[in-house]
Amino acid sequence: KANRTVSGGIAVEEIDGTAITFFDGKPVCPSGITGFRGDDSSVVLLNGWTVSTHSAGQRSELEIPKELYDAGEVQVVFLDSKKRHWLGSSGQGLAMHDGTNWNFFRETAELVNNPVSAIVEDKTGTIWVGAVPSYDKSNQTFQQPNLHAFDGTSWHHFSPHDNLGQWNVAGIVVLNEGSFLKDGGIAVGNRAGVSLVNKKGIINLGVKEGFERPTVSSLTKDANGNIWMSPLFWGPGITWFDGLAFHSIKKEDGIFSDQIRHIAVDH
Repeated sequence: KANRTVSGGIAVEEIDGTAITFFDGKPVCPSGITGFRGDDSSVVLLNGWTVSTHSAGQRSELEIPKELYDAGEVQVVFLDSKKRHWLGSSGQGLAMHDGTNWNFFRETAELVNNPVSAIVEDKTGTIWVGAVPSYDKSNQTFQQPNLHAFDGTSWHHFSPHDNLGQWNVAGIVVLNEGSFLKDGGIAVGNRAGVSLVNKKGIINLGVKEGFERPTVSSLTKDANGNIWMSPLFWGPGITWFDGLAFHSIKKEDGIFSDQIRHIAVDH
């Protein structure tokens, strides 16, 4: 790994001759790359059934057991503060390597084969996993919860049955302590707006709160704790929430497009 450029939540790392752009740790360019960049500049990339980690000038590799997990369905990779590797699959749920062994969480019914869309770690070390659970047409119900929290010992699961805003999780961002949630928490983007989650409960923000076309594709936060969201195909442009109200910047205001896939904050 060489030639690094960093500005706020935006980073460009050159690895094996390829320049990769990361927004808040997620690779966004070139397309088709599955990986993660941590705050300590460690980079994890998936190549077939091999997970390579690039850190402090060193490279290590981790093999995914082909007979137990299909790497071809992995769409999320994450490296936590304890250097555990997390993988999120579109069809085989969650996997974690703790440095010695793999864990596929086959005994946790809420996670088995649940399609993973996001993995983050909050300030307390809790791992949050977002999912897009399958819908059972015959029973007209979703089969599993769509938000999961691992505190290092046990799992806790959330869904609209627990007041979460919607069954889809498009992204998760960790909020600052002292922000409008005071003691921190997370913001969960979905197709009905954004859900603010902390130990006191869940606050849902959508149309009634002034979020025009509240479909979130990507979200981030700035230094002041404001939450910024992009809608991809559903417009309009970029929306942000300052703790009191929603504000938007649209193409008609001068932004280059109303259809924005990824968003991050630089310096």
